Amino acid sequence: MRILPRSRQSVEPPVSPRCPAFGAALSFLLLAGAVTGALAAANPYRPGQVLCTLQDRRISESSGIAAGGRASEPSGQFFWTHNDSGDGPRLYAVSSQGQTLTTLQVPGAEAVDWEDMARAPGPDGAMWLYLADIGDNNGERSEIVVYGVPEPVVDPSRTGGKGETQPATRYELRYPDGPRDAETVMVHPVTGRLFIVSKGVAGSQVYAAPRPLRADAPNLLTRVGRIDFSRFPNSARGLRQQLYAVLATGGDIRPDGKRVVVRTYTDAYEWPVVRNDVAAAFRLAPIHVPLPSTRQGEAIGYGADGKSLLVTTEGVGAPVHQLRRR
Repeated sequence: MRILPRSRQSVEPPVSPRCPAFGAALSFLLLAGAVTGALAAANPYRPGQVLCTLQDRRISESSGIAAGGRASEPSGQFFWTHNDSGDGPRLYAVSSQGQTLTTLQVPGAEAVDWEDMARAPGPDGAMWLYLADIGDNNGERSEIVVYGVPEPVVDPSRTGGKGETQPATRYELRYPDGPRDAETVMVHPVTGRLFIVSKGVAGSQVYAAPRPLRADAPNLLTRVGRIDFSRFPNSARGLRQQLYAVLATGGDIRPDGKRVVVRTYTDAYEWPVVRNDVAAAFRLAPIHVPLPSTRQGEAIGYGADGKSLLVTTEGVGAPVHQLRRR
């Protein structure tokens, strides 16, 4: 979704001709303002620091991020990312210095509007990458798709590699209440349950997929929760920016399954997960995590050890920020 200006410093409300309700929703936010609620605890994260900048000019719309590293590789030395719509079905492994280690085509996958990714054990117990082709700005897609591939082996000491992943497993998903836009996918590392968080100015719906996912038939999602970002504190400067502060653009579940984070363009919010119940987590008060001001922040993921958050933004040469726990 390319509606944001280059900086949050001066923001004019975007009105998309393809979204007639956009202007009305903005008017509602301007009249109502943002209702801030009490949060459960103080922010446990230090302010974001630049980990690296993306040196590969092909990575111009980083829209998803996941920490990389299999058992045979040192963890935390690289991460995975992909572009938004406009690129092909392609994955990039990037070092913590911002160099592209390898570029991988994903056979058996299409890239209509890839918006997020997740890293979690797959159906075979090995670590998989889940690629969410779930963007739907116009609310027209009767089915959305998440692709699953076993996480490829990457040599963190070499750059410029090219190749393919294993053929993708295609999982078709359907909403129970009609098409909607979404930019957030998460997979719980213990239960294997996949979650999607929709994107909308009137609140985000949380959907859970059935377990196990079926590759031979559509999977009907179940609505299990709702997030009203307008109730939370945010970093928006002025009422006009409140629009961006309520739009969910990415999320992740911590590798131990005990925390879940969802971000907007401006801020992130983290909830504790008790007994692997992600749906119940969203009924609790979240921790507010202000994010660095960037051009168009869309991705967030936990570090490999779960002790930090990684966030990216769209744009060529974009920074990757890391927020470490105190």
